[in-house]
Amino acid sequence: MRPGAKVSLGLGIAVTVGLLPAGMSSAAAEGTSGQAGQPPARIAPSQLSQDPGGACAGPDAPQQVRMVPTLRASQVTDPEADSVAVQFQADWDAGDGQGVVPRWTSGLTAAKASGSDFSITMPTSIPKGTPIGWSARSWDGAQWSSWSHEAPGTKCSIVYDTSVPARPSITSVEYPASDPADPNDPWWDGVGRYGTFTVDAADTDVVEYWYGINSEPSSDRTIATTGGAARSLTFMPAKSGTQFITARAFDAAGNAGPVQTYTFRVGSGQPERMSWKMDEDADASSVTGQGGTRSASLFGGAKPGGEGVTGNGFRTDGVDDYAATAAPAVGTDKSFSVSLWAKLPSDPPSGATVAVAQAGRNASGFEISHSSELGGWVFLRHTADSAEATAVRAAQPACPAGDTACASARLNRWTHLVGVHDSGAEVLRLYVDGELAGTAPFTTPWDARGATMLGAASHDGTVSHHFTGGLDEVRFFDHELTDAQVTRLAAKQPVDTGRPAKVVFPLDEGPAAVSFTGRSQEAPAELRGGARPGATGLNGRAVEFDGVDDYATPGRPVLDTSGTFAVSAWVKLPEDKAKADMTAVSQAGVGNQGFELYHSSRLGGWVFQRTDRDAPDATPVRAVQEACPADTDCPAARLGKWNHVLGVYDLDAAELRLYVNGALAATTSFSSPWSASGPLTLGGARDADGRLTSPLKGSIDDVRLYDRVVTADEIGQLSRQPQTVTGRWKFEESGGTPETTPDAAGSGNAMTLHDGAATGPGWVDGGLVLDGVDDHGVTAVTPLDTSNSFTMSVWAQASAVPEGDTTLLSIPGTNRDAFALRYEPSATPGADQGSWTVTTASSDDAQAAQTVVHNRQFSSPTDWTHLVVVYDDITCRLSLYVDGRLEQTTCADDARTYKAVKPLWVGGTQTAGDRHWPGSISDLWTFQGSLSETQISILSMGAPGLPTRVP
Repeated sequence: MRPGAKVSLGLGIAVTVGLLPAGMSSAAAEGTSGQAGQPPARIAPSQLSQDPGGACAGPDAPQQVRMVPTLRASQVTDPEADSVAVQFQADWDAGDGQGVVPRWTSGLTAAKASGSDFSITMPTSIPKGTPIGWSARSWDGAQWSSWSHEAPGTKCSIVYDTSVPARPSITSVEYPASDPADPNDPWWDGVGRYGTFTVDAADTDVVEYWYGINSEPSSDRTIATTGGAARSLTFMPAKSGTQFITARAFDAAGNAGPVQTYTFRVGSGQPERMSWKMDEDADASSVTGQGGTRSASLFGGAKPGGEGVTGNGFRTDGVDDYAATAAPAVGTDKSFSVSLWAKLPSDPPSGATVAVAQAGRNASGFEISHSSELGGWVFLRHTADSAEATAVRAAQPACPAGDTACASARLNRWTHLVGVHDSGAEVLRLYVDGELAGTAPFTTPWDARGATMLGAASHDGTVSHHFTGGLDEVRFFDHELTDAQVTRLAAKQPVDTGRPAKVVFPLDEGPAAVSFTGRSQEAPAELRGGARPGATGLNGRAVEFDGVDDYATPGRPVLDTSGTFAVSAWVKLPEDKAKADMTAVSQAGVGNQGFELYHSSRLGGWVFQRTDRDAPDATPVRAVQEACPADTDCPAARLGKWNHVLGVYDLDAAELRLYVNGALAATTSFSSPWSASGPLTLGGARDADGRLTSPLKGSIDDVRLYDRVVTADEIGQLSRQPQTVTGRWKFEESGGTPETTPDAAGSGNAMTLHDGAATGPGWVDGGLVLDGVDDHGVTAVTPLDTSNSFTMSVWAQASAVPEGDTTLLSIPGTNRDAFALRYEPSATPGADQGSWTVTTASSDDAQAAQTVVHNRQFSSPTDWTHLVVVYDDITCRLSLYVDGRLEQTTCADDARTYKAVKPLWVGGTQTAGDRHWPGSISDLWTFQGSLSETQISILSMGAPGLPTRVP
């Protein structure tokens, strides 16, 4: 009998019988007065929840659960503090024609004190995929509360779903999926360029995607969705090679589908747009500027070395000959121009024969071809990267009917062709022999990131429309050429205005070549105002500027500053730098600078700056290093030293980034790019009247410009100081008076052997044997600039465990050693293992700060032990490796070393109190620059006969 049921006892009297839940007393059932009082309070929906599923949700947005849920009612109360119990009920449509009616009602829970929580698990028989509404009510032993869903309440709603979502699809326009079965599976451009990857679910109940980049999907990388709608993520590859995106779908119940993997092939990044190595001799009047090389591989048996309009050219057979690059030559989503010379045979093939094209995934980004059907040359673009896209043609008019002279004049001769896409005017233009031959409106530019092809085109991945005839002098420009510039090209004169050609393929290779080589049009920077080439550079030569009127310029712009670009340079400012701003690299607009990379003591360090528009009163936007307090110079400014400075403008991220010595120094938002059409300047900036501003005093080396993002890995390589072998003593021989052993590095820095030190056997090649009393060796001069990054490597073996501090290597000063490598015995008597210790000093002053690094990761000094000391001046890091292992490193400003002037001591030191090394030394190296762990591991192998070069 259910509680509260009415039972007839006869005589017309009905009595309500309450069956009390366990633990509920009759007194409690009657209330504190012993009679029925107020009913329990209605349980509000806010007191209800389910696990899994969380808070109560209404029927408009049911909670999706993938396990049979446990229902919970929290803080259920009675106004008279009576004990209470709870009953749960659920309803759904079972498809039996009754509609949504109660289908399950629980029994009463055990009674608890007012304010308690209650829970019960639903039966496993509840239906899947059907909305279920549930509610609860409470019982105080005498009366029921109303149901929680009764006004103003609502039913809690769930959907029990154990189905697993299907794998989502992944697609990308910029990085199409790799097909391992395709022997010509292409590489797509590339490192430093973004791609968009779209994830799309097959199920409408998907609410979230997890994804991974070259890794499994993770909760750290999620994208919310609604109804399984497609969502996109953006990724910029940092390295070339085969890479992959993974994704899995989650439905609202939390069910996870299987992982989808999308594999794609990333080509190496676009080479530098232009670079100036600054390695010219002291009498040079300009410094050479040229871009990185590109290779166009030959296919179908194609051979170079044919007839050209000048020199050699590329003769194609019209069957299967063509050449193709791995990466596109130009971005086809904005203005560009293509110039070439082509020669048709006397009897050209029917249909279209393509001289040059750039592939997309399904259609060509552009084609310059000859069409027998149209009767002339054609510059063609497709409206989209689709096999069904419309072709838009700027075509040369056909010859008048019957005009055989006109037709024959177009054949069997070298013809100059230029195709121009002018995105601003939204038009395609075709020039033939310097004259405008045809135009066509074009309003839907898109970026074709496939191969640039000479002598064929690619449609849906199939190479076709092979060219019959000759090709020569192919040039690609990342801007629209003017009529005057086209006239110069047709006259075989270089274009010397606007940005230089982005890629030029002269096609002058001989018959034995297996590919064609292209690179940017050269842009020598003229040295003006007395700028001095041939100065000491970072690694070789550099150009020195006087800070007054010196600068260098190619006299033209190089970068398209309306898009993504990067500027890299090594710069050395004087130790006594004036507080004035000093610009290393800039490109001018009409009323302001398109960008500046400069040092400002006023702002505290290096600055990468753009302005929001090309006007004198434009607002500057800066990424600032802030290495020092404003209006001061400090050791962190590294004045008097070479510094690598790199600025990146990332159009996709709308951000300026500044890197100094490989580390990200600052970022700032910048969303108003514009194209600076003025000249590039090295060593200063140029105002609207061409006058030099913020001239640089110091030296500049290895300037590189890119029209893409430079990745973190590449920045690490660009900012690594050159490593050079400055000395190597193999101790294989000695002789002369006084006795010396030669420097295998070829620098002539022989080591003199003192007090009986002698060459003998060693661990690698030869060795130096020392008695531990007074034997030592001394180089003729110091082999290192200890104020800059350096590395020292040596093998050592003690004849007995030293009893006191013992010096192995040192570069002494008058009061403080600039550098010393010592063995310090253990403080525990009789212990075999002590510590290897390296010490440097910040100056040659008795009170100068010293930096000490220890390493105890070795067995005994009587074993042959490999020791490497690395000082990285850029990071102020001093490290000591023993047998290839690093135990301790120090990174602090006081780790800076002073510049030593005295020679290197081996086996001892001039410092009083230190002992000489008792034992042998083998294969001593000195390097300018800090070696990596990989390079150190090579030296720690101790291989005999290792060449004397940087490992």
